Amino acid sequence: MTNENINLKLIHDLNSIDQEDFMLIKQAIKRKNELLNTNCKPLKFTSFECVKINLVNYIKDAKYLQVIQLILKENDNHTELDEIKKISNSDLLSFLFWIMDELEAINQVEKELFNTPPTSEELEAGINNFNQFGVINTIDALAGGDILKWEKIVKLSYFDVLNKLYKNQVTNNFQQAYSKVLMRKNKIKR
Repeated sequence: MTNENINLKLIHDLNSIDQEDFMLIKQAIKRKNELLNTNCKPLKFTSFECVKINLVNYIKDAKYLQVIQLILKENDNHTELDEIKKISNSDLLSFLFWIMDELEAINQVEKELFNTPPTSEELEAGINNFNQFGVINTIDALAGGDILKWEKIVKLSYFDVLNKLYKNQVTNNFQQAYSKVLMRKNKIKR
């Protein structure tokens, strides 16, 4: 399969092609972060709402033209979908696969930073019940439980949110370790 054989149907429904063809297309297409004379910033510098809510939902629903439009909007290009549909298939796929690669990189960083399994005590207490809330858990934690601050949180850059979450994790790990050190020292004194 060559770039010339890729038609617009693939953009509307990438899920309809088999895995082998998808991988061939993905390997063959050169990634570009530029479309319509807009050089797009890395996804980590776009809003948290864009990366973790809108983009994820569009991809889940296979709305790939909306994915492209969303990222263009995040970079101050407000091109309508009808205009995006006129772009060559090769350029659309180059841009779309760049977006998907960026999202994969973000997911990999999150996995490396936050892949801490819950303790047996947390599992016993029901920590898995929070999974149903998805990204709201992150938003609510950063908003300090104040729903009136949620909108401000989602407008922050994904990078800022990631850094704050990581700092919170490091702080929490320190506090747990420090608490254990103090308990151990108190036992020694007794």
